[in-house]
Amino acid sequence: MPVMDGIEATRAIRAEFGSSFTIIGLTGDALGQDLETFRAAGLDGVLGKPASAKEVHEAAETVEENKREEASRSSVSNSAVGGQRT
Repeated sequence: MPVMDGIEATRAIRAEFGSSFTIIGLTGDALGQDLETFRAAGLDGVLGKPASAKEVHEAAETVEENKREEASRSSVSNSAVGGQRT
C-alpha cells in the first residue's frame, strides 16, 4: 500500500516546490466531481486510465501552452495596471 495517494503527493510537491513542475494525474475515477478534487489539489491536468503515451504527451503540451498564455495575459495585465499609476 502506498504511503500517500496522488492527491496527497501533489499537495506535498506543491507545498515544497510551488508550480514549477507540471503534474498530470492518471486515474480510473474520472468523474466530474473527482476532476475538481484533483485540480483543487494542484494537478495541472487529469487523464482517465488507460491513457496512451501520445495522450500524456498531448496533455503535457496543452498544460504548458496554457501556462504560457496565462503568464502572457498576466504580464500584459500587470503592465496595464502599472501604466495607470499616477
